Amino acid sequence: MSTTRSEVPFDSGEMVTTEPGDGLAMDEARCRAAYAAGDEAAGDRLAQLLECRGYELLHIGDPHGAQRLLAEAASLVPDAEYHQLHLIASLVTGDSGSVEAALRALEAVPDDLRPAAADFWMGTARLAIGDPPAAVAALRRAVHGVSTDGSTADAARLLLALLNDDEPGIADAARGLLRRHGRDWAWFCPVTPDTLIAAAARTDAAPLDGLVHYLPVGSELSEKTRQEAARGLIARAAVAAAEGRLDAARAGLRLARRLMGED
Repeated sequence: MSTTRSEVPFDSGEMVTTEPGDGLAMDEARCRAAYAAGDEAAGDRLAQLLECRGYELLHIGDPHGAQRLLAEAASLVPDAEYHQLHLIASLVTGDSGSVEAALRALEAVPDDLRPAAADFWMGTARLAIGDPPAAVAALRRAVHGVSTDGSTADAARLLLALLNDDEPGIADAARGLLRRHGRDWAWFCPVTPDTLIAAAARTDAAPLDGLVHYLPVGSELSEKTRQEAARGLIARAAVAAAEGRLDAARAGLRLARRLMGED
């Protein structure tokens, strides 16, 4: 089976997207017609397209739609990886019983045969059901596993740093998120913008200015987070001014005013 972006849940550079005009829906329709006419190779291609679309839906917050597409992909091609990808979607959509069953099934797969993203999603599922030790173990595998990609590792590092209140780790992970995704960081962040900005406001080395600068319009931040982040930006602006970095100081003050609705 060919590698697709489904193995890279937070990397924007490799996956076929479902944006209008990219031809994916048309390609899927052609594959469905060819498969219905008896073309087995079209079934393989259709499964790959469904896999890509499924993970796109999972990423944008439609896990039930993702599960449906991944289940169809798994039914088209008797490939162990498609089945595992369907199990990963079940971690997000299922009740506690089906989540536990999916976790057991995935944990039974040898580390080198699981999709690269599996350990990350297993870690988030363990967090959701209240098993922090197992979550930490899975997230560490996501960082250091044999098939881990850089984007998955970055996301896992951020969660581990937040769980451990590791300020240097939070700062490093936030810088990595901005470096990899820039203005799209909130789209690829494994926690809410409120969670990361609140943590960055408490962490001197974190790139608070970059996170706020690229914060999407309409992002929901609590009043407490807004105030803490604004105070952090003002404090950093004061340091910049004292060091003669006046442009940086002015930029920081503008961001603080924007956070407080004054700009």
